[in-house]
Order: sequence, then C-alpha cells, then structure tokens
Amino acid sequence: MAGITQEQVKEYALATWEGTKANVAVLSDAGLFKMDHAVAFAKELALPFAKENLSVPAIQSLLLARTDDLTKGFTIMNACALFLELLGNLTALMLGRTMFVFIFEFIWTFLVAYILYWLVVHAVSE
Repeated sequence: MAGITQEQVKEYALATWEGTKANVAVLSDAGLFKMDHAVAFAKELALPFAKENLSVPAIQSLLLARTDDLTKGFTIMNACALFLELLGNLTALMLGRTMFVFIFEFIWTFLVAYILYWLVVHAVSE
C-alpha cells in the first residue's frame, strides 16, 4: 500500500485553504462580521432580565412558543442558554478547571451563541 506523497498533502492543504477563504468571504459579505450585529447581540443578552419578560405568563408563552414574535423568543432562549453555559463553566472553574480552559470555553460559548443569533435574526436566506 503506497503512502500519501508530500505533493498530495500540499495540494489538499492548498485546496482546503482556498475553500476556507471562499467561505469566510461569503460569510463576510452576508454580514457575519459586522460590528453592528455583534453590538445588537450584546444588547439583547439583557432581554431575559427585562421587566416585561419576568412574569409567569410571559415566561410560559415564550417557553411554549405561544408568541407572535418567535425571534424574540429565540433571542431570549439563546441568551438563557449562553448564561447557563457560562454558569456551568464558572462552576467547573471553581471545582478545579484551569483558567485557560475557562477562557477558551467562555469565548467559544459566546461565539456559538452569536452565530446562532446571527443565523436566525440577521442572515438573509438565499
């Protein structure tokens, strides 16, 4: 059985790099990296703590998706998931997780929540 040659590996790596650059360009054109969207996401992280969302009927309507504004419901659930994930990371830090892993998972959690927010709220389907 013949091994993979260095030229094949180099060709595959270059093709993968070109594909990655093309994907980043498409996402950039679609607005994933716009600061306005990131700022809007950061502002909407406070939405679960808004006074109108803290009543039992409001919480029930959001949890059961009995609301006219499903985007608001998604935004609140996404923010809650982000906060719970960060709470879990903080608990793991207190129980002995390293600071490096805590910071990495904090950034990773924020990026996942932002990308989900962008896909639902700002991305234009084609």
